[in-house]
Amino acid sequence: MRVVVNARALKRGERIGLVYLVGATTCLVGGFFVSYSLTDLGTQYLASIGSLILGLFLWSRNQAYLLRWGRQWRQDGKLRDALKALDDRYQLLVAPRRRLPDFVAVGPMGVIVLIACPVNGAVQFHDNHWYHDDTRSRLMRWLLWFAPRPSLGNPSQDAETGLAATRERLAQRLPEMAERIPTQAAIVFTQPKVTLRVEGCSVPTLLLKSLRNHVSHLPKALKQAEINEVVGSLIDV
Repeated sequence: MRVVVNARALKRGERIGLVYLVGATTCLVGGFFVSYSLTDLGTQYLASIGSLILGLFLWSRNQAYLLRWGRQWRQDGKLRDALKALDDRYQLLVAPRRRLPDFVAVGPMGVIVLIACPVNGAVQFHDNHWYHDDTRSRLMRWLLWFAPRPSLGNPSQDAETGLAATRERLAQRLPEMAERIPTQAAIVFTQPKVTLRVEGCSVPTLLLKSLRNHVSHLPKALKQAEINEVVGSLIDV
């Protein structure tokens, strides 16, 4: 398994997250001093509330980028380790380009959009909805409100969106062969303390330990030259 990393995209994500952090800190701290210096109570109240709301918004954006691009939370290392036994025909693309999913596997089986979910606890899918039981106590959730923590979201919707963007890119760059490139998605839960109960999800949903077996048993459709063309069309380095 080869890993191709778009280092520029990762650095860009880290820089954007840092900008949000600086902005949030400036709003929260600066707003306090500005409101303290004002004499009119109404103006002081508006300045305090306004800077607080804006600061918390910027902080939430920083947390989103941190969970996506921060070194502690990046999932490419776990995906790489899970797939490392595969030969060099298989390639894992990390942050290939804007508007594409964060992780895409390319190989003889075609293209697989990988939606990495780093959550613990009990996860269920039924009646076309995802449910996640947070095992932390209410007190602990309040105490760690400002600490980054991944949320489940809607991974099947993320998979469909990522798959549509990937197919569109292939159609643009490889119009003559796009229709015969197998494309699919997989939702991968990367944490060891997660339990799954999935009923009726249209997207394959896997534990990390099952990923290599899933990928290696898919039908082979592409030759090495075609794999290289697909990788070149998807990644921007």
